[in-house]
Amino acid sequence: MCLVALFVLPLQAAHILSGTINYEKISATEYNAQLVLYRNCSGGGAEFDQTIGIGIFQNGALFVTYQVELSSIEAIEPADYEDCSETLPNICTERGIYDFTFNWTFNNAPFSIVYQRCCWSHDLANVDSPGERGLTVEAEVSVAAQEQGNTSPFIDFPLAFVSCPGEQVSIPLDNFDAEGDSLGYEMCMPLQGGGLEGTVDAPGDPSGCNGVVPNPPCAGPYEVLPFAAGFDLSNPFPTLDGITFDPVNGTMEFVPTDVGRYVFGLCITEFRDGEIIGMYRDNLMLSDYAPTPVSVSNPQAIKAWSAYVNPMDKLLNLMRETASSEEAILHLYDLQGRALLQRPIATGTNSLQIEMNYPSGLYLLSVEGAEGKQLIKVFIP
Repeated sequence: MCLVALFVLPLQAAHILSGTINYEKISATEYNAQLVLYRNCSGGGAEFDQTIGIGIFQNGALFVTYQVELSSIEAIEPADYEDCSETLPNICTERGIYDFTFNWTFNNAPFSIVYQRCCWSHDLANVDSPGERGLTVEAEVSVAAQEQGNTSPFIDFPLAFVSCPGEQVSIPLDNFDAEGDSLGYEMCMPLQGGGLEGTVDAPGDPSGCNGVVPNPPCAGPYEVLPFAAGFDLSNPFPTLDGITFDPVNGTMEFVPTDVGRYVFGLCITEFRDGEIIGMYRDNLMLSDYAPTPVSVSNPQAIKAWSAYVNPMDKLLNLMRETASSEEAILHLYDLQGRALLQRPIATGTNSLQIEMNYPSGLYLLSVEGAEGKQLIKVFIP
């Protein structure tokens, strides 16, 4: 099926917030793959395409195109950000997932899984003319990955997430690989793909390389999204003290300072037994929202508490060496940013147990009081 009759209005092109492709080898010649896309649904943007073209490339040439149906759509609800804003603006983010299976016979050469679509959301502050540029999502499957039956690292947090200026953001990065491979991270930018052809402002073939829905996707090399003035890889969005990657705790941390929407990427290198087995580019989008500029003089980060969930009774055990000198508030969030629990911690408390009747997975625990704020990852078995 070829997509040629859709998305003919300029406002129906711009909607993309982020995207990535994951894959898993399930037999000698069969792979499962999943494309995850996030879109801005605040108004005027294109809906998720019901059918898309995903191409398999080798040696720069298109090998086959799969027409993949939309598997699911989920509305992403922002967490409760009362600490920095009484009223959030109209934030509408949706996640669309495209699952498919394909066959590939090993021939001692890498291949790539590629998807392209135009255009990025108009309101991205750190990209030059985002509403006129599209996205290429690419996952390269190396020779070593094919030989060893590798599964790509899985991003287990929202690719599009909301934060508040002045509040520390801590993204867990250490549990992404199911096979225990080592992962290295660095900042990068998403790849461009597609264009405005097929809209009323740019007549042409909407399914061509410069169209809003390239189908099939086109071969590389692909250019990266250009930064708007004032931004670069060391400063992809405004922060208080830059972006840090903690190799011990496996986290990416920063304190955003300005209201706005920003896109950036994580380039991930996967190592097995000291050898590179794969390289990936995951695209993320950060939204910072508050009605007025916020001070960044919030409570400093602390490391007073430790926490774990007992697998036998699913009780969260929260502890500290010395009793708290002030009252505090405990919040629990899932990795989609949804607030699940709020619990006061009384003065003088040094341990607490809470029932965790939630699905198995990784969660974020926030403990905040007068002495500071701490974010802790907890795993519910």
